[in-house]
Amino acid sequence: MITENRSWSFFLDHVNNFACIDNAFPPSDLDQIIEYCKAYGLEDAKIENEELNNDVRKNKSVFIGPTELKGLYRRLTDICVTLNNEYFKFDVFGFMEGLQFTEYNAPDNHYSDHIDKLYAGVVRKLTMVLQLTDPDEYEGGDLELILGAGVDTVKVKRTRGSLILFPSYVLHRVTPITKGKRHSLVGWVTGKPFV
Repeated sequence: MITENRSWSFFLDHVNNFACIDNAFPPSDLDQIIEYCKAYGLEDAKIENEELNNDVRKNKSVFIGPTELKGLYRRLTDICVTLNNEYFKFDVFGFMEGLQFTEYNAPDNHYSDHIDKLYAGVVRKLTMVLQLTDPDEYEGGDLELILGAGVDTVKVKRTRGSLILFPSYVLHRVTPITKGKRHSLVGWVTGKPFV
């Protein structure tokens, strides 16, 4: 007689959808980040294949390398390592790309539904967004995480100085900004391929 083994050996997935920390940086530091990045000059942001497509993405951006803002990179690294260890436990090794400073202007700047995972590029494991602008200075322009069918969309905190970290394969968007201007700093924590 053959008995069927109905048990399966597997691990439960304890990866969180996102992690957030308030007051990651004081307002004076946020002002300096904005001033420094804007001095570089902003260009129309492009999508992954270096195409300009205002239907998908309409905003301005500039990339800032680690040699220019060593202290900022160090602090962001410390925060991301702490959050990763607590909420994701991914095998990561750092920022392999520059940080992207973004500016969304009224009446219609936005970034439609997308993921940050690259194809045939560095392995982006976690996306980090630092909120630079006071939420009273703009309307719309919400960062939203789309967590799957039957799950409510999560509207990310707009608190100035808050930092959110989420897996780069999570679908997300920035809704159209209808009034004012929003600044954020975006980075991608990389690592070995998921296996």
